[in-house]
Amino acid sequence: MKDFRPISLTALSYKEDKFLIENEAVEDYRAKKNKGCILKLDLEKAFDCVDWGFLEKAKGSYNCFKRYPSMGPLSPFLFLLEVSWKKSALSGVNISEDILLQIVDRIGYKAENLPIAYIGLPLGGYPRRQFWQPVIDLIHKKLNRWKPVNISRGGRKILCKAILASFPTYYLSWFSIPQNVAISLEKITRNFFWEGYFDSKLNLVKWNLVSLPLKGGGLGLEGLKTHNFALLVKWGGRFVMED
Repeated sequence: MKDFRPISLTALSYKEDKFLIENEAVEDYRAKKNKGCILKLDLEKAFDCVDWGFLEKAKGSYNCFKRYPSMGPLSPFLFLLEVSWKKSALSGVNISEDILLQIVDRIGYKAENLPIAYIGLPLGGYPRRQFWQPVIDLIHKKLNRWKPVNISRGGRKILCKAILASFPTYYLSWFSIPQNVAISLEKITRNFFWEGYFDSKLNLVKWNLVSLPLKGGGLGLEGLKTHNFALLVKWGGRFVMED
């Protein structure tokens, strides 16, 4: 299952907090030169793999299942979940590849190098240019479907604000974007806005003026560094409010 665990004691989702904790744990292991492993278990729905007759008999044999169906060793089956062994993997932190392969051979999982994908984010990765390359590739792929010359400048402004600026937001909510990556992404946006995605065109107005808010005479195309800072500050405000 991609979103939630089968059992939860509250009505809240801890996916975001889990990623922060896990990523900090990896960084702590690296900083202290500790050795460890990350076991990623992929759960999938198992509607076609459940024997309902067997489950009904099992529930009848244990009184606890009648009152608390989410408890007990059969709870994963009651929630129609099973481990997808083909998609599960083991990754090592400060462990040599030879040792990791020996562990994998014994437990039957496949080995994956860090970073690994978790809720759409690279867990255990370094926020460098290569780290942000999937975002850059996604924007290039999206722009290839559009023809800027056939879109009015007002339409390109809407696309820049609603689509191009939204693609990096998920990454920007978790990681500090490097200056060179921010410049590259803003260059893509700037060239698309001035009708020249593949080739640099003459900018009619300085981009720092275009990026100003509407009240300041700009078009409200917020800079990525400013947007990144605002998203990261929200985490600090959230922790203060929850404490």
